[in-house]
Amino acid sequence: MTAETNEQLIQKYRQTGEQELRDWLVLENMGLVFHIVRKKFHWLDLSPDEIRSNGTVSLLNAIDKFDLARGATFAGYAGMIITRDLQDLSVRRFFTASIGRGKMQKSVLIYIPRRMNEYVEQGMSPVDALIQACADFKVTVDRAAEIFEAAHAPSPTLVNEATASIEEEYADPDATLPIVVQCLKAALDDRERDVVRRHFLMEEDFPDIAADYGLTVERIRQIKRAAMPKLAREMKRRGLSMGDFDLN
Repeated sequence: MTAETNEQLIQKYRQTGEQELRDWLVLENMGLVFHIVRKKFHWLDLSPDEIRSNGTVSLLNAIDKFDLARGATFAGYAGMIITRDLQDLSVRRFFTASIGRGKMQKSVLIYIPRRMNEYVEQGMSPVDALIQACADFKVTVDRAAEIFEAAHAPSPTLVNEATASIEEEYADPDATLPIVVQCLKAALDDRERDVVRRHFLMEEDFPDIAADYGLTVERIRQIKRAAMPKLAREMKRRGLSMGDFDLN
């Protein structure tokens, strides 16, 4: 397969009906599923097989329903579908007899964290965002904490700790390598890919890389600088960010 965009592959799939294209789209975007799970749903403790299984269903649904005419990116739309499906999974998994299945429980497990994140993005502190989100849905903070504890889900008061945990996981090359390698292969030529891989993933110094290629250190730096915008565009196309993987 060539490094075509998601949107081009979807258009070709709809024109030809070739299932190979649909399968390739799922494979190409599975990294986005793992990224979203690690970033937002790590507390679900899903196995890799569960992530792939649920992610495949979400991606197939996104492929079939994505509207090419709107001019949006497939990665953005797929990310929304994946997130929604994982939220539904969290409800199915944690709505037990001990906490019930009422409107309040659903608000606490899904809508309050979503609203809270919106407030944090607007500049509120996590604590103020939690208080305001609970007030929006007429749930006390104490009651929300009880429901989260009963559901074995992470309390939203632990946002800072959760963020630190996620950052530690992103710092682990083994956790992020499959996603990054996919982007490297799609965006860069052989030499660019090798320079970026060795510098960022293997933490090799520029002089060592330059010596292997018989080039100056400055030339290796130029290759790296030229490669980074290409890599950034490819990661953005997949709904990812360079900052998520410490590639700035």
